[in-house]
Amino acid sequence: CWGIWVVFVYLPVVCMLDVLSAVPPTTLVHAIKPPALVAVHMYCTAAAHYVLFAHDEFCAIQHCCIQMLPLLSLSPCSDDEAVLPHSASQPSLTSKHASAASLSSTAADSSAAASATDASSSTPRASTVGTDSTAAAGDTLSKKRAYKEKWQEGIALFNTKPKKGIAALQNEEMLGRAPEDVATFLLKTEGLDKTLIGDYLGEREDFNLKVMHCYVDSLDFTESEFDAAIRKFLQGFRLPGEAQKIDRLMEKFAERFVKCNPASFKSADVAYVLAYSVIMLNTDAHNPQVKKKMSAEDFLKNNRGINDGQDLPADFMRSLYDRIVHNEIKIKDDLVDTAGTKAAAEAAQRGNMLMNALWSIVGGYKQAESHEP
Repeated sequence: CWGIWVVFVYLPVVCMLDVLSAVPPTTLVHAIKPPALVAVHMYCTAAAHYVLFAHDEFCAIQHCCIQMLPLLSLSPCSDDEAVLPHSASQPSLTSKHASAASLSSTAADSSAAASATDASSSTPRASTVGTDSTAAAGDTLSKKRAYKEKWQEGIALFNTKPKKGIAALQNEEMLGRAPEDVATFLLKTEGLDKTLIGDYLGEREDFNLKVMHCYVDSLDFTESEFDAAIRKFLQGFRLPGEAQKIDRLMEKFAERFVKCNPASFKSADVAYVLAYSVIMLNTDAHNPQVKKKMSAEDFLKNNRGINDGQDLPADFMRSLYDRIVHNEIKIKDDLVDTAGTKAAAEAAQRGNMLMNALWSIVGGYKQAESHEP
């Protein structure tokens, strides 16, 4: 009876419990193993090992049962997770450690995956920001280039037709419409034709007169010598060839000079007449077509009684004469080398036109006409 019980009851139970012990702790079969059978398994396993069977034979039977696991869609645990058959408490401890390790590993994997996701997501974002910055810089550069092209077109048009050039820049909102804005444009913009600036400032239209007044009022002649003030005045434009335009410009200059230097002359009329004399002296002294040059005595004689019926100090007039004769008044465009034949001819022609215009204003003796080309 004992042998029959062992063969038909004990051995099947032992083999089945060994199979269940080899199943990983997370499987459902291991979770539902009855505690009572675990106790029977512990008792019977000890008895079988030491009484009925040799240890090797029992291990062979256990191995055969474990080989049946694939048929049950189960997989054995690793050696580190295997539960010792002679310990009752080992399975639960192993399960707890395995579960904790599994949770830690899962959390670590999740954290690593999140970090990788953040890194991968931040890289495109940084790349997108860099692309946007590059695109914005390109748009800004294109706008600046287009603005510069429009500006140069306006300057080119001014050098052909001043009023149309100014109107074009104003329509593009590159230039203000106030007289002060146009005056600043004429005073500070490079590339403008100096002769056309003078013609524009000398016009008698109301807007042109306002621009001219703003232009001259922006110049500071405080504590300046009279010839130095004229040089500064004529740095930005060339005097036009029409007498009326010259008259308007010189009248405004005289007013501005006396305002900046109240103690210089008795009135602005004195500065007005003397300014004409200085321009005439400059043209006479530095025009190669004028053979008979004006002397210092001639200069003093031409300006007698201009200070409200009195003469200006002789030392002042002689010093002024010397500075003009030895240092020609030039505008910026004339400061470059003008040794070429064409440039010299053009300068001489402008000088003759200016001289004729000045003589038509102040009157007096007219210079002898030159028969030379």
